[in-house]
Amino acid sequence: MKQQELKSAVQQVCKQSSLLQRILFSVLNAVTVRTWHVKRELKKWMRTAPERAHVLDAGSGVGQFSYWLSQVRPSFSVLAIDNCMEHVCGGNKFVRETKQTNLHFKSACVSQIDQENAFDMILCTQVLEYISDDQQTLENFHNALRESGRIIITTKTQYKEDICHEDKAQGIARCGYQMAALKEKVKAAGFRKVKAHYSGGKFGRLAEKIGFSLPIRMLKLSSAFAVILPFYYILALPISMVLNWMDSHSAHKDGEGIVLLALK
Repeated sequence: MKQQELKSAVQQVCKQSSLLQRILFSVLNAVTVRTWHVKRELKKWMRTAPERAHVLDAGSGVGQFSYWLSQVRPSFSVLAIDNCMEHVCGGNKFVRETKQTNLHFKSACVSQIDQENAFDMILCTQVLEYISDDQQTLENFHNALRESGRIIITTKTQYKEDICHEDKAQGIARCGYQMAALKEKVKAAGFRKVKAHYSGGKFGRLAEKIGFSLPIRMLKLSSAFAVILPFYYILALPISMVLNWMDSHSAHKDGEGIVLLALK
C-alpha cells in the first residue's frame, strides 16, 4: 500500500469515532517499531522534564504521540501542528470527545515555526524528508526551544539517491538521510549533545512485517479479510510487541530508520 493510501485509510478510521481512534493508536503503538523507540526516549526525558513542560509535536499527523503524551502527563501542555486540515480538525474533534484539556491541534507549516523559547521538547517524526529547507527548519526548532530543551527526530535512513516523479507527487523532498549527515545538520543548527541510533533492525523489520505489512496486503487482496483480522492480531500482536521491544533495546549497525536526540 502506498504511503498516501495508508494515510487516507488511517484518516477514514479516525473519522468514525474516538473509540476507534484510540483502538487504532493502540494497534499502531504495538506494531510500529518507530513508536517503541520514540516512546522509550520520551520516557527517559520525562524523568527529568519540567512538571509543566510545553511540548510541540511538529507534523503530528493524526496525533498518536500527542495523545499519548497528554495522557501520561496531564500536567504537560501539548501543541500538535500539521499542515493537513483534515488531521487538525479530526484531532480537535478527538480532543473534545475525550475531554482532553492539555492537548490542542493547530494548522501550521512545520518549516515556518517562528516561536522563541516556547517549548521544552520538540518531537518531529518522519517529517524532515518532506521539507525542502531542512536546515532552516532545524534552526527554527532550535530557536523555539527553551534553554536545555530537547528535540527528538525520526527519519528514514537514505534508501536511494534520487527522488522520482511519484515521490515528488507525495511531497517527498529527499529519500531519507545518512546518519552522519543528519547529525552534522543538527549540530550546524546550534544543537549540542547530538546522539543518534538506528531503528528497524532485523527484529523491527520482522515485527512490522507480522503486525503491519501482512495485514495491509491481506486487506488489499480482499476486504473480506477484515473479518479475520481480530483473530489474526490475537496471535500476531504479542509476537510483534516482543520483537519491537527487542529492537528498541538493542543496538543496530544499520536499520530502516534513524532516531536522533539533541539538546539546545
